[in-house]
Amino acid sequence: MKKILTTVFSAALLLQCMGLFAQAPIRLYPGKAPGSENWTHKEVTLDYMSPIWHEMNQVVLNVVDPVIIPYLPAPGTETGAAMLVCPGGGFYALSWNNEGTQVAQWFADHGIAAFILKYRVSYSGDTMEDIQSVADHNYGGVPQDDAYRALAERNRKKSAELGDFRKFAHDDACTALRYIRSHAAEYGIKPDKIGMVGFSAGGILSLDVLDDHDASSKPNLVGCIYGAFFAKDELPADPCPLFIAATQPEIPGKASDLYALWTKNNLPSEIHSFTDATHGFGYRPNGRAENIWTTLFLNFMKKTNFIE
Repeated sequence: MKKILTTVFSAALLLQCMGLFAQAPIRLYPGKAPGSENWTHKEVTLDYMSPIWHEMNQVVLNVVDPVIIPYLPAPGTETGAAMLVCPGGGFYALSWNNEGTQVAQWFADHGIAAFILKYRVSYSGDTMEDIQSVADHNYGGVPQDDAYRALAERNRKKSAELGDFRKFAHDDACTALRYIRSHAAEYGIKPDKIGMVGFSAGGILSLDVLDDHDASSKPNLVGCIYGAFFAKDELPADPCPLFIAATQPEIPGKASDLYALWTKNNLPSEIHSFTDATHGFGYRPNGRAENIWTTLFLNFMKKTNFIE
């Protein structure tokens, strides 16, 4: 028993030294989130086998109570920078591991304090049967049938009654940035080195915040990963360095226009197109070439003096 306990303690100590411990979730609001006080559905996290990536992935649905989850660097490795990580999922779900936890851990391993944003998403049902159906048909590769289409329409109508989920996500992100900035000293973060990276819907969210924020919720650097679908044609009032990455089919149009806008105004920006990549690649330690976006993003942070 002593040997087992010693082994467990040693393993735990090693993990802690590597920065592998996520901190406890931090609620963004003291009570229920403004605008969703009367919601009664419950958050659900599901594992599924991805038909695209052929690995177990995780999705979160029915988020009612938004939180941030800190992933902090190991002592002595801190850069003083922080990143708010925004998973995608079409504003109806959160692609949790490949666009959340694995991304946050990568940042923490490289000295950047990461905070995953679990923002409010639209309604997926009150019963596990309905919620499982949403996950199966949208993530698990199950073909849509008439029964699912009827469920999706009911959920769409219910979500419309509940409010504007893109705005809810924006409010949650701004609240998260304000929290991180107001607690910067506690986390060893520089208040002017707080960035934001989002994937798909999370990328849309990152650009929404860049377009609409106050001084306390301003991102100092933004990474938009395959999420420039609704980018505006004019600069924000106070732009920041912008990093863009996407699959090759997603680069033409809004993503390239956004890069051109930054370049035209002599603002720091990079754009990266990945051939043979699939939407939703996130960060998966699977050896695929597109995972290099993390290193490219790190280099961009150095070149823009976001980190030293």
